[in-house]
Amino acid sequence: MFKFASKKTIALIAAIVAVVIAGGTWLELNAGARAPEVKVTAAKDGQLLTFIYRHLVDPYDGGVYTNLRDDLPPLPDTARNHDKLSESTGLLLDYAVSRKRQDIYLNQLFFLENELVADSMLIRWMTDDEHKRRITVNASIDDLRIIRALLEGAEQFGRDGDRQLAIKLSDQLYRAGRSQSWLADYYDARDGYIASTITASYLDVYTLNLLAGLNPKWKPIAAASQKLLGESLQANGLFLKTYDIPSRTWQKPTAGFNLIDVLISAVHWAEAGGDAEATVNWLKKKWQRDQRLYSVYMANGTVVNSNESPAVYALGVQLLELTGKETALTEKFKTRMRAFAVHDSSSPYVGGYVSLDDRSSYSFDNLQALLID
Repeated sequence: MFKFASKKTIALIAAIVAVVIAGGTWLELNAGARAPEVKVTAAKDGQLLTFIYRHLVDPYDGGVYTNLRDDLPPLPDTARNHDKLSESTGLLLDYAVSRKRQDIYLNQLFFLENELVADSMLIRWMTDDEHKRRITVNASIDDLRIIRALLEGAEQFGRDGDRQLAIKLSDQLYRAGRSQSWLADYYDARDGYIASTITASYLDVYTLNLLAGLNPKWKPIAAASQKLLGESLQANGLFLKTYDIPSRTWQKPTAGFNLIDVLISAVHWAEAGGDAEATVNWLKKKWQRDQRLYSVYMANGTVVNSNESPAVYALGVQLLELTGKETALTEKFKTRMRAFAVHDSSSPYVGGYVSLDDRSSYSFDNLQALLID
């Protein structure tokens, strides 16, 4: 025989229904939250930016895919497939500020605030649908790039809140990422572990000086970092890569010098007012010899890895433009870089840096090329 429910039971059911309804509404509202749209056309914005926004940027959250492909087996602590890096967001924010593209800036700011920045103000070095809540590690090079873009974007677009965000992020980096007189490569907020190494290309002295201008506490770190970066520069123009903090020594490279690492270090050095002539001369000699720039060299100039990367040429152009030298060489680097782009107008990937045989296309190559496009 059916029995009416008691008043207490009815009240409980009503409460549960209310929670479910409220919860459903909350989910519906958040499901609709998405990054501000960026509309691009090849005619207006160029083929490369159009390729990036059509194929590498998630239309919902604004994150940039590490690779066009999404079928590679996952590897621990490695960004692959559609993992999204703070590095990529920093590079695209940099582009947005330099080109006065507030639409792109706001698109990437959405991803930064909603996916990369943890409650602790840690900037996760990587996030994806599976791992984003477990990642508790930053990367100081990417933090500094993002902080610089926010400071410049705040001024460019009149957004003081972004300046305040940059200061909060830098304060967390200062509190958690310092090791002796420098910023270590990374820290893990989960267990408080701080890396025992400093990578030369992480020494973004220009941004550290910006922070020192905002708060004197950064001055010793900026000065020590500039000194350390100068120590990594070798007579031949190459930069040592890894500094061991406990022993206070630079590790000698046994597998050669990765040219991307070298050129990022050189760009940071030139931005901070350092003399990069030796590096420019090294590039000039290698180009004259091979009409190419390769991925890895030994100190004597012997090629270790003959792969070519669009990012190498893009970084070479950035360095040459910073120094104001070798303008003819700059154009040669651009021409060689663009040879790796897809030129077939019938391809959906036209303008992008895509290996058509396996559909590999990396955000780093495309974004570095975009910065000089």
